[in-house]
Amino acid sequence: GYAYMGHALARLARHGEAAQALRRAVTFDPERSEYRGELVLVLIDLEQLPEALRHARELVRLAPDNAQAHDMLGYTLGCMDRPDEALVEFERALKIAPADPVIRQHWDLARRLKAGEPVK
Repeated sequence: GYAYMGHALARLARHGEAAQALRRAVTFDPERSEYRGELVLVLIDLEQLPEALRHARELVRLAPDNAQAHDMLGYTLGCMDRPDEALVEFERALKIAPADPVIRQHWDLARRLKAGEPVK
């Protein structure tokens, strides 16, 4: 279906086409968080951040106890230069999955951005 097509197109870095396919997948099955999560990442790559944020917020609504959902929302907020809000989401994610190294890395990056520290 559309989700598999979107996934394949994203892997081929054909992000515009991937976004179209993933939007259709989300339309047909709005409760499937994995479709929406992949759409968020593709939209970030396309720099369509307001739409990415809308889907990331919906992802958290669908899966409030999922650390990756909060991490994805935090990552989206960070991409929008909103480190304060990003930190809140990363902290929520870390409460759920305290040992997750990716979430911890995202949290640290947002913390450094907020503090005005140089980021490599």
